[in-house]
Amino acid sequence: MLVTNENAPDPLIGQHFGFGHGKRLRVERRLGKGGYGVVYLAHEESTGQAVAIKFLLDAGVDANTAERFEREGLKYGKMVQHPNIVRVHWYGIERGRAFIVSEFIDGRTLADIVDSHGALQVNEALRITKEIAIGLHAAHRVNVVHRDLKPGNVMIRSSDGAVKILDFGVAKDLASVGMRTVGMVGTPGYCAPEQKRNKAIDHRADIFSLGAILYELLTGTLAFKGKGTVEVENAALHLDPVPPTALNVNVTKPVAVLIAKMLQKSRRRRLADMAEVARSIDLIREGAPQKIAEEDGHAVRRWLRKFFER
Repeated sequence: MLVTNENAPDPLIGQHFGFGHGKRLRVERRLGKGGYGVVYLAHEESTGQAVAIKFLLDAGVDANTAERFEREGLKYGKMVQHPNIVRVHWYGIERGRAFIVSEFIDGRTLADIVDSHGALQVNEALRITKEIAIGLHAAHRVNVVHRDLKPGNVMIRSSDGAVKILDFGVAKDLASVGMRTVGMVGTPGYCAPEQKRNKAIDHRADIFSLGAILYELLTGTLAFKGKGTVEVENAALHLDPVPPTALNVNVTKPVAVLIAKMLQKSRRRRLADMAEVARSIDLIREGAPQKIAEEDGHAVRRWLRKFFER
């Protein structure tokens, strides 16, 4: 059983795994803990390669969670391959312990960055959002919806600022008719309304989640807040967030409109796909409305209608 006392020695530190794949991975230190897994830094002793190794908790995990963990390692790691998505190397079971070996990212999550520094510069927030959109567009093209997109599941690599999406543990394969969801999955405050209601979802659920992330990156606060889970869920279902322009004077109207389109309660009114999200961000960053306005004052409204209205 994993140690629950944070001050006690961790029995996994110093152990070796990966023999079933011809590797000898030495567990070095603990990186973090999620709802049903604990992630460690490990090194392949013959090459020195750093990897992340996530172990399934061996207590309090039901059969459905164990199945999702296995599916994350065996299925989504092969289906979803993109530079903006953390690469899964393999799934294994050794000494009765299930684990996933994946690419190690030396960096910080967006949650850590916002907690430490508050709102980001507008251009940086848009850059990060575009990279997330590009990565998820690749996932959506193979019918995989993340379903738990949030700042804690996005890392920024320290060396070059690369954006990496983590944790497809509760992802859904839209092409798999045999998969059933028992209860709502995801994180309150980021899940789309249809996801909260446990209705059928598609790729547009991730668009809602990404809109909530962009809002948080630009304002330093959650789009949907409350004193508890129920209040947060009700806010996301029925309320619109405070306009980001009221919380950050640097947020322009086109950026605010983009967020509003991504956070539409009805998925039919959101942007069509992640490719459209990325294209819209490009146009905003290029200053398209200002450039058009120099030639035709009425063109700004036409530009907004073209890219953000349905």
